[in-house]
Amino acid sequence: MAKLCGCLVTSPPPSVDCENSNCIYTPDLLIPSKDAVSVCGELGIIELGKKISYGLCKSKSLTHHVSIVSKSANIASIAYSNGQISYILQDVTGLTTAKFTYEVRCGFYSSTGEVIIVPANNCYNLPCPDGFICDKCDGCIEQPDGNITFVDPSSISYTENDVNFIN
Repeated sequence: MAKLCGCLVTSPPPSVDCENSNCIYTPDLLIPSKDAVSVCGELGIIELGKKISYGLCKSKSLTHHVSIVSKSANIASIAYSNGQISYILQDVTGLTTAKFTYEVRCGFYSSTGEVIIVPANNCYNLPCPDGFICDKCDGCIEQPDGNITFVDPSSISYTENDVNFIN
């Protein structure tokens, strides 16, 4: 099941009403972790079409096109269709947020916006019982015991040339 994301507009609103004038408004958005999906293969959806104003396209009777211009490495897949961005995040070491840039184009006119996604943390506020740890994808799982088991080397048989012993 896909998770529909809420979002916060982080760019200032246009000085005029773009829906009814000659401009295209492509806001920068922030998807907070409470509204985002995790890096565990879930499908997230952003209602981007409801945030964009296409006044210029309408006033010039031009069809608008939305495309993804760039994306960070931790976005496994992303697509725009019918006013929605569908995305799946993946875990990439060193990246704590995901980011993509989108463009609205109609004729020779275009405008871009940026979306930052803070992935959901499935371990946030999830108390695990003793002997369990929180895994970001699977929730509470049994904690490994941490014991190291040594095998008696005399119980292992070797054939010639498998191992070189130094005496």
